[in-house]
Amino acid sequence: MKLKQAILAVVDSDTLKAVVDDMEIEEVDRRSVEAMRTKVSRSRRASPEVLLEYLNERHVKAVCEEMGIDPKGRRNALLERLLASIKEGTRLKKTIQARSVRAATQKKNRRKKESTSMSETKTTTNAVEQEQAPVHLPDPPAGMMRVTRPELVWPGKYNDDGTPKEVPRVSLPFQVIETVNESRATREALKGGIQRGLFDIYEGKEGDSFEEGWKNKLIWGDNLLVMGSLLEKFAGKIDLIYIDPPFATGADFSFTAHIGEANLELTKEQSSVEEKAYRDTWGQGMISYLSMLSERLRLIHNLLADGGSFFLHVDWHVVGSLRVLCDEIFGGEALRNEIIWCYHRFGVGK
Repeated sequence: MKLKQAILAVVDSDTLKAVVDDMEIEEVDRRSVEAMRTKVSRSRRASPEVLLEYLNERHVKAVCEEMGIDPKGRRNALLERLLASIKEGTRLKKTIQARSVRAATQKKNRRKKESTSMSETKTTTNAVEQEQAPVHLPDPPAGMMRVTRPELVWPGKYNDDGTPKEVPRVSLPFQVIETVNESRATREALKGGIQRGLFDIYEGKEGDSFEEGWKNKLIWGDNLLVMGSLLEKFAGKIDLIYIDPPFATGADFSFTAHIGEANLELTKEQSSVEEKAYRDTWGQGMISYLSMLSERLRLIHNLLADGGSFFLHVDWHVVGSLRVLCDEIFGGEALRNEIIWCYHRFGVGK
């Protein structure tokens, strides 16, 4: 796939609108992603080098995967690899053209010297042409993508036009509910004041930088929204992440507790967060489960430092599918080990 086509295949509508506006491309329906892609692809001003500047790190990684280039590394390093591929492609094109001219000359001279039958001449010529002509696979039709690596696919993973679905990244403010071991002077100073956010609670006493001082925080909420809000300060900076997601068992772990006298009844409606926390049921089965976890794994990948570690705790119900999904997001070479335990109550020895 050509680099410009690979770029246009992964960019979203907002990026395309920015390109159309900056380059003053006229007569384009800005409501249609395909219409904007078509106009930009035909614009000579929209060269691959120019389009690369509009891409964020996630888009650049996706372009590298489409081009068969190693997607590991940060944005600037990946841009250098893509720009190097442009220069290599230009050099290869000139080499192919020179080979074609040389092949044509050899074919002409061979026809003059050969005195064999016409059938033998055609056979030899066809063999030489097949040997020398480079093989180019056709570009996939609109709305489809070329598969360049093994991956796990389920309904809803991609948009209808074949582009990857965006992970929702809503940056929400953190509200401080409780501070443990807070001094009385600090509590008195905050009385009657404005509620501060969690990122504001840092006085530099725990370390020499924000990252060193911002520690020992327990955050309650949907981890998808929490991780999206942490990206602003901690993208690529977290050294260790451990998650213990549901195991897709289909069980409901809610329970009823009796309080006081037998005739006393207490009812509390579950919040949306509590329903996710205590129910391991999924409306569309593995489709819903994989969609839920895929979004969170991608955010975890963006939060982890280059040398960071990620621990995923699951059981036999989903370990096969999640291993493939993690290989896709983190890279198969990133796997360090798999820890498996057995259940002694089933008669299995140590």
